[in-house]
Amino acid sequence: RDLGTRNKRTVIYSLTLFPYISCLYLIYRFNMPGSMIGILVSATFTLIVCTLANLFWKINIHMAGLGFLIGIIIALSPIFYINPIVWLSIIILWAGISGTCSIISKHHTTFQVIAGEVIGIGCGLLANFFI
Repeated sequence: RDLGTRNKRTVIYSLTLFPYISCLYLIYRFNMPGSMIGILVSATFTLIVCTLANLFWKINIHMAGLGFLIGIIIALSPIFYINPIVWLSIIILWAGISGTCSIISKHHTTFQVIAGEVIGIGCGLLANFFI
């Protein structure tokens, strides 16, 4: 049950990659829209970066996921002509609460929380390159 050790987290992240890659293959095979492929490629890339970062340092993967949502919304809003302010506000508030809880509970340091968020936003913005 203790997922605090680096090896256990690496195994879990690595096992999570298999469904991502399988889904990416199926979406590509069934000729789904480019936006869906872009989202899944950047999500897979986020997980790969988090797995590699975990080999050296513990980062907050929950913040990486929330940062990914922020990056995807920013990346796709001009493509689909939507106003992202409401969704961005909700997710940024959610990310702030989640990051604060991680810091207060001493599961992560402030820098680990910020690093997870930056990785997530950066990888989410990569979706533009795959669309």
